[in-house]
Amino acid sequence: METSFFSDGYVDAYEQDILWLWEARGALLSHPMRSEADRLSDAPFTRMLVVTMVGNVEAWLRAWAKREPDLGLETYFARRVKNRKKVEVVRAALEKRGIALDEDVTGMYLAVKYLRNIIVHSVHEPREDDIQWITDHGFPADPRLLRADHWWTIFDLNNLIVRVIWLAGSFGDHRGEVGGPWSLPDGTHYERLGLVCKENLPRIFWRNLEKISMRLDRVIEGTVSSGDWHWARGRPETDANEMEWQKVQRLKLLTARSAAHDGSTLLNEHQHLGEAALESWREYWRLTSEVHHLTVSDTESAQAVLTKLGELGVYPKGGFLPWTEEVEAELGVDAIRLALDGYAPLAEAQIAEALTTGRNVYNLGANPTAAMLLATQLPAVDPERTLTYLEEAETALSAYELARAWYSYVEHGSFEIPSLAPFYRRMLNEFRALAQDGG
Repeated sequence: METSFFSDGYVDAYEQDILWLWEARGALLSHPMRSEADRLSDAPFTRMLVVTMVGNVEAWLRAWAKREPDLGLETYFARRVKNRKKVEVVRAALEKRGIALDEDVTGMYLAVKYLRNIIVHSVHEPREDDIQWITDHGFPADPRLLRADHWWTIFDLNNLIVRVIWLAGSFGDHRGEVGGPWSLPDGTHYERLGLVCKENLPRIFWRNLEKISMRLDRVIEGTVSSGDWHWARGRPETDANEMEWQKVQRLKLLTARSAAHDGSTLLNEHQHLGEAALESWREYWRLTSEVHHLTVSDTESAQAVLTKLGELGVYPKGGFLPWTEEVEAELGVDAIRLALDGYAPLAEAQIAEALTTGRNVYNLGANPTAAMLLATQLPAVDPERTLTYLEEAETALSAYELARAWYSYVEHGSFEIPSLAPFYRRMLNEFRALAQDGG
């Protein structure tokens, strides 16, 4: 398997920064209980994006320069090189790989870079040429006047530049293969209004699951950390201290289950949360699966395809396969042919469908909250309803396994089942056996 040259820590860090900045802005502006003044929220978020976007692009360029030193990208990072020259160096490197950028793209990037310098260095009197370039490309020279449309332009610009660097750096010469020149997408972005309607309900129900899980974690820990129900009671202190986390966690869960059977007041007081958890999970899955027309068999089929790719040793050539809706729409199965080799007997359309299903499930919720809550915490706190919880846990755990496998494949060029998933499945099976035996 080819090692990704984009595994540089700065690339990962900046990509995460942009993702969380986008999430934070969306959460604030769509919050149903808040009202934000545009002039107070747009400019701060856009200033943060300006700084982060330039850092992100330069991290990708530096990684590419290390991989292909013959392209002359080191000039971009040389001292006393003018910004306009730097942009020309990037354009030339892309052209050597058969990828042309619309002049407006590089012009926009240069304007954002000038803005970044004004913000980072607190430049009170920028150069007239820089101001002219910034304003000619639709941005204000005063960063306090940045608006939502500037945010979306910079966000789209970041995604476009990263995409073409990935194409050029991962697959070599694409002359005549990917078209061009690449330009910014047309259309207007509309902000989420924060209305509490059907499309918002899944987030509310998922948040319920998170709150219940965090509360039960504290309740279980409090029950088994002292007194007669201490999880390590009767075990030598050295053995308890040297146990690995999963063994400790298993003993804590089993001890909590025994405490619940014995009438622990703290645990019994929280058993009512089981009904809220079941209702929240069922509504969450119903609403989200309807949007993407997902069934459990869809997730199982997608997981089987990813597993087969792993068995065949077929991974993205560049260690990274950004299977976004935009890539899927623009390249379709051509992206599969470009990024993968040796995937027979699987068909391109079959792989594309699996990647799309994986992406949709990942977007539903890629963290283990529901699987952990239903497979481990609730059977420990409320033993009487164990089988009911485990029935729902099967769906939640399968979705979590697929989401993490998809992320591992497209983001890191590997196939890995998350370490927590086997533990949850073992606990699920152990709790089922106990419940069936009356324990």
